[in-house]
Amino acid sequence: CAHDAIPDRIEAGTMLVVAACVGSTLTLSPVIPEHMTATTALLIDAGCSIDVGDEVGGESKSKSKSNSNSNSTSRRRSMTITPPPRGGLRAVDFTTAPYPGVPTDMQPQLCVLNACAEGVAIVRETVFESRWSHVPELRRMGVECDFVDADGDDAVANANANANANAGRALRIVGVGARGLRRADVRGSDLRASAALIVAGLAVMAPMGDGDGDGD
Repeated sequence: CAHDAIPDRIEAGTMLVVAACVGSTLTLSPVIPEHMTATTALLIDAGCSIDVGDEVGGESKSKSKSNSNSNSTSRRRSMTITPPPRGGLRAVDFTTAPYPGVPTDMQPQLCVLNACAEGVAIVRETVFESRWSHVPELRRMGVECDFVDADGDDAVANANANANANAGRALRIVGVGARGLRRADVRGSDLRASAALIVAGLAVMAPMGDGDGDGD
């Protein structure tokens, strides 16, 4: 038998967050846009534009609508993200949930998106409630974040405790903007936390576009 693996929505979503944080237009192909709607909706709310291209190796999206026998939720397309100029991202609240909600595997990367944005965001983790190992590492990079109660209101004790101690809490992130992150030695304890720290490192290194970027 033959099996054709679908494009991975977490890998694609991570690359979109990279583009948003470094302020660079990026085109990915192939992706299945319908698998990524929760992530792309947050990126749009943060100030990015998302454009979906024609079906990869097939007819365009508009033409394919006439084919009633096709499965529109599995068509592979290209996707282009255009972020605002660096410093123009807006913080976005989100809560992880099973598909089709915001993936828990995107939570650390989206925390970095909020760190690079302007404003305050509340992040709630409902799937993998101890997924906070990236938080102390982001603090090393200058990110202002603290654990609050589940309603997102009052700060709680043990803000520097390990990830398990903060299970069931929400994370409040005060965006430091494109210039606020700083270089630091960090430790990635798992795959998703490591991906988030790589995104943060790329954001630190990316030039600002006006000659004063840390990556010049």
